[in-house]
Amino acid sequence: MKIDIAFDIDDVMIRFIDPVLEILKSLKYTYESTGNFDLFECIKPQISKEHLHQIFRTVYTDPHCFPIIAGAQELCTKLYLKTGDPILFITTRNTNIASETHGLVQRFCKVPYVIAFANTTYDKIAYLRDINYFVEDRRKTILHLVENGKTVFVPKRSWNDTKEHDSIVYINDIGDLIKSINLFVK
Repeated sequence: MKIDIAFDIDDVMIRFIDPVLEILKSLKYTYESTGNFDLFECIKPQISKEHLHQIFRTVYTDPHCFPIIAGAQELCTKLYLKTGDPILFITTRNTNIASETHGLVQRFCKVPYVIAFANTTYDKIAYLRDINYFVEDRRKTILHLVENGKTVFVPKRSWNDTKEHDSIVYINDIGDLIKSINLFVK
């Protein structure tokens, strides 16, 4: 048996946005969701890209600052026990924080795993050749994956409402997939 699902990390397995918002609040910024993935449009007063990227670098260097989403560890463990396959995570995080990303994944994935670092040359679809399902929160990536024949499970977030599509399945969070685990094994 083989695993037939892979996962994004940020805001799928962990809550990336939470520590970012805490720092913004401490600096007297406010966050107003616009339904857009672009944080620059949601932060008031306007923040510079460099300042926001500095905040991202701060949280990226502390893998323990991210809350783990309920069910992440259980889902990874059950998939591994059912198949013996490592869990595949595909992220657009920069490779210069690969060590920190591994430290983060080790907090919730207690079984063998692989992390693929996608980028503009090799996007997420390049790593999903034999995998039919993916869990993703970013609208642009969701649509790209669906256009390429993948079924995407989408955790409900304020920034990712998309048009109805047969290959887009909304879930409250990652733990919702545990009850359907047999679907993700081939």
